[in-house]
Amino acid sequence: MARQNSKRGFAAMAPQKQREIARRGGQTAHQKGTAHEFTPDEARIAGQRGGRAVSSNRQYMAEIGRRGGRSSGQHAAKLRQTQNTNGDNNDHDNGGTRGRHWSAAQSATEVIRADHKKVEELFGQYETRSEQYSQKDTLVRHLCQELDIHTRLEEEIFYPAVQAARDEESEQLVTEALKEHKTVKDLIAQLREMTPDDASRDSIVQQLKECVMHHVEEEEKEMLPKAEQLLSDQLESLGARMQQRKHELVGSLQGSAHAEMPEQHLQ
Repeated sequence: MARQNSKRGFAAMAPQKQREIARRGGQTAHQKGTAHEFTPDEARIAGQRGGRAVSSNRQYMAEIGRRGGRSSGQHAAKLRQTQNTNGDNNDHDNGGTRGRHWSAAQSATEVIRADHKKVEELFGQYETRSEQYSQKDTLVRHLCQELDIHTRLEEEIFYPAVQAARDEESEQLVTEALKEHKTVKDLIAQLREMTPDDASRDSIVQQLKECVMHHVEEEEKEMLPKAEQLLSDQLESLGARMQQRKHELVGSLQGSAHAEMPEQHLQ
């Protein structure tokens, strides 16, 4: 008698029974590591039906997509962090050239604050020199040079930009600052005419310090924050112009009879 072909195993079961087995058996098989024990036909049928069931559940698929997106985003963030770390290491290995390049880029308000800090340090150094006339003379020259350059940078580049914003309060602040600059320039002129042993020089330096520190306080509390609001999209370009102009002024002063860069005397 001819042997009849018949379905066997999973394929011979009723559809409802197949779905139940596919659901429960799939979980158990993955837990036990026995998913490979299905026959090829059984695995193919279960995969097709299971795939259709999962695809029809849109909410479930959307959740998978969201989780996958978050996972990809976390992976990308870790990759960027690794690249940044490698970049920092490369900068260190190359002598920090790239790092110095980025740190050298300052906004206009950062340039001004850095100048303020430098001048304040010079005043402090002058006060600790006591009767060391030669060093005090060098410090006075340095102070005058720094203040001369600073006031010119503000008057040539920064203040005009603040005035162009057409803000009444800012315009008043600039007007007041220009008056203070006039006083600073007058005191600098007096100091440049004095000899190192002039008895009145310390008094003039003290007057200059009081005027400058008052100017710094007002500028950093009022004008700079205001400028950072009004000129937020210009500060970087203004800072670049100020740094370039400072480089030009330092170069011209170094070539004049009055210029002296005293770092070597202040060690």
